[in-house]
Amino acid sequence: LFPFVSSVIYDIMEVQVSGTFVFKRGFLRFSRLRALLLAFALMECAERSVGQNQRPGSVDGHGHSYDLDLDAETPGPWYPYPPIVSDEPPTIFIGTSAYRDERCAKTLFDAFTKAQYPEKVYIGLVDQTGEYDVDCVELYCTMWSEQLQDDSHCPYRSHITQLKLDYTKAAGPVKARYLQQTLINNEEYCLQVDAHSMFVEDWDVKMVEMWKLANNEMAVLSSYIGNISGYGVNMQGRNEVPTLCNLEWGHTGGSLKVPRNSIAAAAWALPRPKLSTLWGAGLSFSKCHAELNVPYDRYLPHVFDGEEFSRALRLFTHGYDVYAPHRNYIYHHYMPRGQHRTQWNGDRNYEVTTAHKRVGEKVEDPKAHFSEQLKRSYTRLR
Repeated sequence: LFPFVSSVIYDIMEVQVSGTFVFKRGFLRFSRLRALLLAFALMECAERSVGQNQRPGSVDGHGHSYDLDLDAETPGPWYPYPPIVSDEPPTIFIGTSAYRDERCAKTLFDAFTKAQYPEKVYIGLVDQTGEYDVDCVELYCTMWSEQLQDDSHCPYRSHITQLKLDYTKAAGPVKARYLQQTLINNEEYCLQVDAHSMFVEDWDVKMVEMWKLANNEMAVLSSYIGNISGYGVNMQGRNEVPTLCNLEWGHTGGSLKVPRNSIAAAAWALPRPKLSTLWGAGLSFSKCHAELNVPYDRYLPHVFDGEEFSRALRLFTHGYDVYAPHRNYIYHHYMPRGQHRTQWNGDRNYEVTTAHKRVGEKVEDPKAHFSEQLKRSYTRLR
């Protein structure tokens, strides 16, 4: 815009009159340099006049994030809400869902032992297991007893809320993560990770400080995260981080296709979190009002492809902005394909097809054909 304004000013001042140019002689000669300076001055004045209304004056609740009024009209141009922060260490809720996952206990143990303020950390766990599977929390307590040489004490056990489910009745990650959100209990920040994650030292303080750098109360830090093989490594010597850039059409096993994230790209040497468009389920960190205002859609059983794009879309339309983290503080234990334990509980094709149609309806996929009954049902639910 700046070069355009300066060019217009220069053209106006060079109007030809009787074979000569106005302001072309002597001290009043009008050069491109003067056009640039004048354009800069005009745009600076415009920016300052707009800046008077660039942020809302206050939010409801006297600074308490849960009472943030998302429906309030904002005067002037739209700018993010300034972050509401405190000098006190905040409480952090970790939501995670495990499906017959023996790595779950290590995730819980790592979260508490690597936190600078473990007394501020709370975990909501949806544990989907069978009769002969290891109980995640019991194994977590065993890890503590081995380290402390004391069977009578399990530190921070009271900070873990466990919802146990029979794995044969599991309905996929979306339903499980909807249930884990119901375990939030007035914590300030919410972190979603998979039940096979590792944390760096002081991850709790570092994640909050990184969130503050977005300078946006509505910020959600999210991306795919690196494998534990790169734990604590400055990737490529330039602080390389994963970032989500592209979508692709995922297959549901039938003719219907739904949008899903493509493989992560890389960014490096970022000074702060990078504004993004896509959200990843393996890492999501925000104020808890994001989880409460935009809960998981519990009517998407057995959905994998489509989960992340659906959530990104709903976060955005509720006023939230997704940012890719600029540093790696949490890592993921990826398993080789074929080593995951899966379950097939009867014929679930109808549920899967209906759920994916619901995702398609949200994005108004022109490739999907929906019955009028499904459209009416979704309109009521929405």
